[in-house]
Amino acid sequence: MRTRLFWRLIASLTCSIGCGSAASTTPAASNAGGTPTSPGGETAHMEHAGHEHRFPAGPVTDFHEVLRPVWHSPEGPDRLTNACAASANLLRHAQAIVAGAVPEAARANEAGWRTAATSLQTDTQALVTECGTPQHASVADRLATLHTSFHRLIELLPH
Repeated sequence: MRTRLFWRLIASLTCSIGCGSAASTTPAASNAGGTPTSPGGETAHMEHAGHEHRFPAGPVTDFHEVLRPVWHSPEGPDRLTNACAASANLLRHAQAIVAGAVPEAARANEAGWRTAATSLQTDTQALVTECGTPQHASVADRLATLHTSFHRLIELLPH
């Protein structure tokens, strides 16, 4: 129990430092599909309370766009319901990250990227599995773990 609380605190702090609040999130631009991209279409720029994420266009951005509104919603039953509703979509994007090419910005650490992507997929599958249980007892924990895994992945991209 103590270890779980520690990791939830770490995940919460990671988001507080790295993500900011949903109200302060503004994509730089959007393409016709609504995915934030640069004018050239290569990179999505997400600004969070003084911190900017630079994601390659594609599955990393797609994953973030599904995770962001769930993660930044107020804690409580609605958040857990929304996490479960988004879980299959998150898994689809996590699988696309694993199956896809390593982004150019992460090629210097290709093995690290592959490991982090696989961990993200595993943690996303754990959320899907937990959402399939009648009690949903660990959805909040699975969501926090998934969020931490996503940050481990994007830390491999230059800021």
